[in-house]
Amino acid sequence: MSDPIRESFVETFDEAAAVAVEKAARSHANEGNSTDKGTSPFRWACLICIGYQCCENISYRESHRIFFYFDSFTQWCREYGDLGNHEGDYDIVTALSGGYDKFIAEPAPAPAAQPVEARR
Repeated sequence: MSDPIRESFVETFDEAAAVAVEKAARSHANEGNSTDKGTSPFRWACLICIGYQCCENISYRESHRIFFYFDSFTQWCREYGDLGNHEGDYDIVTALSGGYDKFIAEPAPAPAAQPVEARR
């Protein structure tokens, strides 16, 4: 089954980068963060890599062989990663500390309410 999130990532970066993210995430998988990978296993992998700073910390990037720019990864996550709609497991400590916030797009503002007179 194809994963459109992964396909988008490969289009932006490349296959080797996607494999590196997946391998890094699997290296941090445990009973608390990897039982349910949701409908996009690649989205799960991104969330785990964010939680363990695999794409951010220089020494972690080197050990996981992640060579894309962190700022580009952050931007891709916000624009295409759809991380806010992940329905599976993730790193709870990162979520509670706000560590995912900069990777999740802001929701579109709600339309302004119309006065009662305008609705008649």
